[in-house]
Amino acid sequence: MKKILFLDRDGTINKESEQGGFVTGWKDFVFLPGAIEALKNFTNSGFTSIIFTNQSCVSRGIVTKLEIDNIHKELIKYLRSLGINVLDVFCCPHKSEDLCQCRKPLPGLLYQAAEKYYLDLSNSFLIGDALRDIQAGTSAGCKCFMVKTGHGKDDWIQTVELGLIAPDAVYDDLYAASCDASKWT
Repeated sequence: MKKILFLDRDGTINKESEQGGFVTGWKDFVFLPGAIEALKNFTNSGFTSIIFTNQSCVSRGIVTKLEIDNIHKELIKYLRSLGINVLDVFCCPHKSEDLCQCRKPLPGLLYQAAEKYYLDLSNSFLIGDALRDIQAGTSAGCKCFMVKTGHGKDDWIQTVELGLIAPDAVYDDLYAASCDASKWT
């Protein structure tokens, strides 16, 4: 299989909704500046992308699992129409207090993807905007990169400057990361 790149969704690829932070429909999905170009760059660099995301809006009753699944189907369809190689979306629908194994910062979503697609996580890459993304990737053995969009505006200070966990690199945004991706392997 090609090189695998795990991508967090909200704050990394798209803007978090101003309605409580949840994207509740495809019409609310707004890509961050440069995200589409970044995803094209990753595809052109030989990466197959898998999106992984916490969506507690499901267990909170804000949207149904079917509505979230429909957003992800539209997302995959749209990205593929642009020639972007996206394989799948893995979603945790639980709240933190549900104590599931799939909610980031735990690596459960990554393990689900590895099992489904027979992936070697130690040879996979991960980009996220939050400390919890980097924690999940580090636990699973991925090479981890952080972007300073979304939660990353604040979380990168904790991860890098305070030394809580060290990503392999920190970038201003997904586009900047994509410009550097050919150097990762």
